[in-house]
Amino acid sequence: MLEISSTDTNEIIVPWYHQDSIWRGLSAIFNTNSFSARDSIFDMFCIHDRINYASPFYPAIYIRYDTTISWTHNWQINQLVTGYSELDEFIAEYEYYIQASDPNYNFLVLNTQMLLNPSPVAELFSDFEGIVIAIPELITSNGSRIQYQVINGFQLFDFTLAWGDSLAGCVNNHTWSFRVDPGNCVVEYLGLDSYVLSDFPDPINCNITSIEDDLPSLNSAISIFPNPASDIITITGKELTEVEVWNGYHYVESYHSKQKNTLTLDLHLFKPGLYFVKVESKHTSIVHKLVLR
Repeated sequence: MLEISSTDTNEIIVPWYHQDSIWRGLSAIFNTNSFSARDSIFDMFCIHDRINYASPFYPAIYIRYDTTISWTHNWQINQLVTGYSELDEFIAEYEYYIQASDPNYNFLVLNTQMLLNPSPVAELFSDFEGIVIAIPELITSNGSRIQYQVINGFQLFDFTLAWGDSLAGCVNNHTWSFRVDPGNCVVEYLGLDSYVLSDFPDPINCNITSIEDDLPSLNSAISIFPNPASDIITITGKELTEVEVWNGYHYVESYHSKQKNTLTLDLHLFKPGLYFVKVESKHTSIVHKLVLR
């Protein structure tokens, strides 16, 4: 938002259209089948997966407080609720929690899993009596991460696999770089930047586009036809429970059944294009590509 001089820089909740522009760029990389690096970042090492993130970049706020103000005693003993009603309501509204604190130096770090814009939030924290300073906490521990920037109108995405702890952070960094033209979603693989001193970690193998498990026969038994299709598709498998249809950018529709072996879906209202169909059964899960024409 700062790079494009957006008037939304004062918004606490990051507007959906800013999120969507990044999401579309990520989706373009996800949907490409031209580069093996795409499989490494999404299927093998799962750098997109927050559960496996060593370094999630949430909007943390670093706060110094005045210990002569009575309500700050609760923060000194690591209690989030202060008794200062307006402050407590603000913290609760944006789901902040105490990430770190040090009563010897009168500071704490508040964090949240909501997608917030930390600069205006920090300014609002500064308005509460007893808070000496509140600034975005920009220092995070190193770890696997996705970094994003816009240069000359192109979206640049760096997917970094990081491992091996040291006092300065992760020793090993292996970064795959992509460039996306947001006008047409054309993806260019820019190559690797690697600083590796030890063996690679074992892949996580989340396999979000080619589910692998101990039931390959069941996976192969799930089928979708016709494909390509124009309107009606049939899904067959053993004890099907749920089907989700995605258009490559976001979730479109879901269908539920009570462990049927056949489902028929009418997609005549969907626009032509590439879709992903995630099929869940009692035994397994698999993702198929579907072309509508």
